[in-house]
Amino acid sequence: MNKSCEILIHSLTYIQILRKEMREEDSRGFYDIVTSDTDVIKILSTIQRGKSDGATQLQSWLEYWSKYEYLYTEDMEKTIEIFSKHVSELSSPGLQLNAFEEQITTYRDRQFKIQDEQSSHKLYCVQIDCSMLKSSLVDHCVQWQNSFYKLLNTMARTELEQLHDMFESNTKKLEVKPLNLDQLAQSVKLRDSLDSSRDDIEARFAPVRDQYQLLAQFDVSISELEHQRLTSLSSAWSSFGKMLEKSKVKLQKSKKDMRSDLEQALLEFETMMETLREETKTSLPYSDLDTNFSKAFEMIGNGEIRVQQTKSRMQDLQSGAEIFNMDMPDDRNVKLVENDIELLKSIWTVRLIVFF
Repeated sequence: MNKSCEILIHSLTYIQILRKEMREEDSRGFYDIVTSDTDVIKILSTIQRGKSDGATQLQSWLEYWSKYEYLYTEDMEKTIEIFSKHVSELSSPGLQLNAFEEQITTYRDRQFKIQDEQSSHKLYCVQIDCSMLKSSLVDHCVQWQNSFYKLLNTMARTELEQLHDMFESNTKKLEVKPLNLDQLAQSVKLRDSLDSSRDDIEARFAPVRDQYQLLAQFDVSISELEHQRLTSLSSAWSSFGKMLEKSKVKLQKSKKDMRSDLEQALLEFETMMETLREETKTSLPYSDLDTNFSKAFEMIGNGEIRVQQTKSRMQDLQSGAEIFNMDMPDDRNVKLVENDIELLKSIWTVRLIVFF
């Protein structure tokens, strides 16, 4: 600024008409006359003071907006990730919802505060336009709000989908007629588990509705599919409850039809274990007469296979017996055979070592 004033005044010395007007007795140059003039000096001082004050006020005005710096310097993705983890660790859905509302309201209030800021400011001859800065800061506030909206919507949508998927998948499973005892046991277990969990399942509805209500409170739109699933949640739950009652009747009928088959199978299994015990008295190498090592270990291996088959059959019948609260036959004979096989295996192993 000082150099500019000096150049501007000095340039007057080159204007010929002014040089002619100067008094001959005044040997000073025009530049010297102007720069030593009291009024000119006052004007220059005023300009200098205005320049200094203006620069100071301009810097203060710039620093005034720095209070919103965090809106664009803070890592939004990382912050949302930390917040998501924090919310998942809260003990109740109500606390989770309060955390979301607090964050969204905070950035919403900051948006309104920025919008109320003065868009322009005049410093002496300088007009400062802050409209673009305000618009950018408002956009950042909106982005922060949208990030929390997105996270909340994702949580609500996931829970809503899981509820409807549970209704649909379990309905399909229980509508299939069981063809054997294993399928019957699985269906009964599933149906009883769902029936005993009714209160827990229904308790999940209110938090989901509250989440969508909070989204609506902030004018956040959801997809048509979400809206349909949300409004049909009560009717889907009612249909699911009716399905559980119908499946109970169907499974009772299947149990009745299969009970007689199971009773017969248990009798046959009891005979099977007795037969196993009797046959192993001759099929296992209790004596070394006409028995070599190779044949002995072959007989032991065959005995192990038969024991394993018997135990496998016992496991198959166990699930059915639990359904009808029926006692399984005594497996004493199987245990006796199993013990004999272990002893014979040890005896023949020792004999083989001693022999060689």
